[in-house]
Amino acid sequence: MFPRVLAAGLLAAALSSGCASVAAPASGLLKLPDDGPVSVSWADPADYREFSCRMVDPDHRWVEELARHVRAQAERQLPDGATLELRLVDVDRAGECEPVRNGEFQRLLRDSTPPRIELDYRLTLADGRVNEASGVRLTDLGYLQRLPTVGSGQSLLHEKRLLEDWLRRLPGAR
Repeated sequence: MFPRVLAAGLLAAALSSGCASVAAPASGLLKLPDDGPVSVSWADPADYREFSCRMVDPDHRWVEELARHVRAQAERQLPDGATLELRLVDVDRAGECEPVRNGEFQRLLRDSTPPRIELDYRLTLADGRVNEASGVRLTDLGYLQRLPTVGSGQSLLHEKRLLEDWLRRLPGAR
């Protein structure tokens, strides 16, 4: 009984220390440097539903990686003269971090833990038409049944694929 209580106490301490180390940005919004027709910003990751791995990645570098990826993909997909402003409102990555042997944490993927992304966007086409939406919710319930792609060992594979699928459905996408 005592080892379980001790393990639960250590886990709670790790969770609370991981959460406390994340500092909220002063503006409440982070963004990639302006560069080209695609602007990507995101809310403070400490407020995201993605909470199970905060102790593993307390500085949330994965959000910037996801933002860079979506910008690169959007630049390829957008028609000439179009601009896209995208804001990642909430992200819940595929899987959950769970303790494994040695007390380390590992992300375990299950059907019940698909990637979920909420975003706002404003797409302005070259002719001035605007397509705008807020609260767009993306999820891929069958993410584990999809065939791996080339380079599937990359990080954030399921989240990147979810955003790529959404970009292909934008008006005027190539």
